[in-house]
Amino acid sequence: MEPDPNDPPASPWGAMNVDWAPVQPVPVQPTPAPSGVLELDQGTRLPLDRWWVLGRSPVAPPERTDATPFAVPDAMKSLSKTHLAVGPAPGGAMVVDVHSVNGVRIRRPSGGMVVLVPGVPATAEWGSTVEYGLRTLVVRAP
Repeated sequence: MEPDPNDPPASPWGAMNVDWAPVQPVPVQPTPAPSGVLELDQGTRLPLDRWWVLGRSPVAPPERTDATPFAVPDAMKSLSKTHLAVGPAPGGAMVVDVHSVNGVRIRRPSGGMVVLVPGVPATAEWGSTVEYGLRTLVVRAP
């Protein structure tokens, strides 16, 4: 009896009973672009890979529920409990004064200053210093 040319070739190990299941593609996660850091005046470095909310005892505001709270020590009580939100943006960080008492200012590397309007986002380019209460942070490039 001649083998059928449409049959797969015989295995050198004899008859094999294999059930083939369809292969499901595995999605490839894109590699995130390198992010900068927020360098707080007391030495803490927060990766600029997400939104942060800073203050004495911060809680993510309703408009930024994905923000990670970070408590900043403030013996002088110049910070509100929830003072500002900071997140990644092209060329730097997006900063929002979340209706703090003592406000938020961005000092640009060029020397210019922007006083934030509560609730209105503003961009802090790489190298900018963000002043909030009596505290500061610097937006560092990757």
